[in-house]
Amino acid sequence: MSTANVLDEVRYAVDQGKRVIPVLYRDCKIPYWLRRLQRVDARIDLADLLRVFGAESPEIPPQSWLRRHLLAVVMCTVVAGLIAALGMWWLTSRSRPDRFVFVGNKNDPTLRAYAIDSSGVWASLPTPPGAKEGPWALAVHPNARFLYGVGLGDISVFEIGKAGGLSSHPSAGVGSWSMAFDPKGQFVYVITDSDTISAFKVDAHEGTFEKPGRRFGTGSEPHGVAVDPTGRFVFVANCGFGEGCNGHGFGSISAYSIDRDHAGLNPVSPSPFEAGKNPFSVVVDPSGRFAYSINAGSDNISGYSIHPDTGWLTPIPGSPFPTGIQPQIAVIHPAGFLYVTHMGSQTLSVLEINPITGILTKNGDYQVPCPLAVGLSPDGHSLYAPSHPEVLTYRVNTKTGVLTRTMEGKGFPSNCGDMIALVPAAR
Repeated sequence: MSTANVLDEVRYAVDQGKRVIPVLYRDCKIPYWLRRLQRVDARIDLADLLRVFGAESPEIPPQSWLRRHLLAVVMCTVVAGLIAALGMWWLTSRSRPDRFVFVGNKNDPTLRAYAIDSSGVWASLPTPPGAKEGPWALAVHPNARFLYGVGLGDISVFEIGKAGGLSSHPSAGVGSWSMAFDPKGQFVYVITDSDTISAFKVDAHEGTFEKPGRRFGTGSEPHGVAVDPTGRFVFVANCGFGEGCNGHGFGSISAYSIDRDHAGLNPVSPSPFEAGKNPFSVVVDPSGRFAYSINAGSDNISGYSIHPDTGWLTPIPGSPFPTGIQPQIAVIHPAGFLYVTHMGSQTLSVLEINPITGILTKNGDYQVPCPLAVGLSPDGHSLYAPSHPEVLTYRVNTKTGVLTRTMEGKGFPSNCGDMIALVPAAR
């Protein structure tokens, strides 16, 4: 600690939260900001060392080898122990799960669960209890403690353990195509039958919905629902008729403002707003300024600006934006990239969102057999696309949105139509 360079290096390590273990081998002035750290005191002499181990202190000639080299032996022993401890800590931290992945399919009531460590190594988790039916969608509560398997006849509720295991809770008792939570996890909005959406209060400790909920009308054949990140508006994609939709009309987006006092929804006039043909899902960008309708029947995406006070939707210049064939489900990266799957063209596309105008610009296409869902890791560095016969994993370039295929997930089975949900291991 006698030079400015050493002081700077240690101060930088402390500021960055690095593990620093001071070793005091002779008396010196200890900087104030370093005194609070526990340290190893290596100023001990031979007599003190022997007394620690309960031995008598023999008379040792001043020039003996042991006296001259005792300090070096003690220092080497201390350093070796520190290196071993740090090595063990590094190995355990590398193998500790970083995130959990859950995969399900509407044709199979059994979910699949995986743990992924920080180096990208996958490990299967015990098979969770079977649900009443296979999920058409998977949803996670904002507190990351509960996973929901969304089926047409019921919603299965599972608590996510610290090690990623799932335990069953009482089902929600309501069927759905999809569902979405408000950002605080106080309310959930569920697409139900008869062209309606239901709003429920949520018990965040048990993961259950407080009944009875309140129902509100939508457009024809609602399929997807999204809540803006400010928690003020809800948007529903109404599929209409065609492309697997049995309703009527071309397709539209219903918009609502959230009534937090009464767990209700107020339609935004003149909702529903015109969309492309057969919107399958709807997403909102992280800023809450733009919404996008994924139009499976017209092979494009309708973009809208969201009025911050009313929730009114105004078409973005250049909308709709062309996509591949039969776009299905999209996710938006916090850095401003939209990833969308295409069941018809068997591709995954990345489109960059202009943060000022909301205009979409395509940045690339990737071949993915029979894709439906797509998910981002909690840190935004990885993207997962269930495919066939295995889950495809990509590293995300957070500056360009470009994807690079990795070997993570290789050999872990996946099927056509799989849905996916991810949660961080640290919660």
